[in-house]
Amino acid sequence: MPTYPLTAVVLRKTKLGETDLILTMLGADGALYRAVAKGARKPGSKFGGRGEPATVLDLLIAKGRTLDVISDARIRCSHAVLREDYDLVHTTSALLDFAATVSQEGLDEPDLYDLTGKALDALESCTGNPARGERYLLAYLIKAAALCGFHSGLDPTAADFATVHRFLNENIPARLKGFEYYATMRP
Repeated sequence: MPTYPLTAVVLRKTKLGETDLILTMLGADGALYRAVAKGARKPGSKFGGRGEPATVLDLLIAKGRTLDVISDARIRCSHAVLREDYDLVHTTSALLDFAATVSQEGLDEPDLYDLTGKALDALESCTGNPARGERYLLAYLIKAAALCGFHSGLDPTAADFATVHRFLNENIPARLKGFEYYATMRP
């Protein structure tokens, strides 16, 4: 099977059978990728915790019939801090879910990958400061929506959740209507 290298951020992981995982990833070219990590859920797996959301990986992927298969994975940046603080977990999951929603397979948008990576790096500095993490999330949502062609005219430094919520609901097409989640994050 032919293989290809890929640098990607893990957006989601989905269980497949008893021992496998399907990883949904945002590649460095900005396209959405899905690949199977065979045996990733086995106790002694060499893949182990490399497939956690928000982890940046260097991968070697083999072409498969329906889904590609991960042959090798190396962690470039784990972003472990984002999985240790509850507020950061909540903010990070919204950011990753948004990236998965706006990216598409086969559609390159390298700026989206760069923006997502920088947002994850910035969120790491927000431990113990949920308000700052929310501001980074708002800025990310506005900038990522703009990359996808939805220009809001909103200032990322002055916007609040109500303003972003109103903009997203008025301007985003029906296939992206999961935005209510992002704009109503505050408990």
